[in-house]
Amino acid sequence: MNADSGQPIAESQPIDIWRLPKIVKLEARVARYRVPKRYTTRDGVQEIHQAVEVDVYTDGEFEQRALSPVLRVGDVVLVWGERVGENHYRFRGVEPEMTAMRQGNTVELAWPVEPPTTAAKRPRSDLRLPSITGGQKGT
Repeated sequence: MNADSGQPIAESQPIDIWRLPKIVKLEARVARYRVPKRYTTRDGVQEIHQAVEVDVYTDGEFEQRALSPVLRVGDVVLVWGERVGENHYRFRGVEPEMTAMRQGNTVELAWPVEPPTTAAKRPRSDLRLPSITGGQKGT
């Protein structure tokens, strides 16, 4: 005999926390900031006056986790990223990353830490960094 008269709780669908959306569009530019942006590194807080900004437009949102995705541009890993709008993210590269990024470098979203099976099975990206435009003033 069951005394519980409530409705059964619907089972939630499992979430794949390792899934990343596909990149549908990339833009890159050198941004100069009138008001310096603060960037924290192992060496402390730095005031940044210039950076390469890579805007990434995706076909979906990132799963919310403790870690944020990174943007790999060739051999450079951009860890300084933020959500700008729906399916729109901006990653910034400062020195020495700025100098190392070149038009035509492969570009892919990745988690900073991945299970070995995921990293080994991930296909190489066919996306390429577009021309980095310069001289635009940031905010």
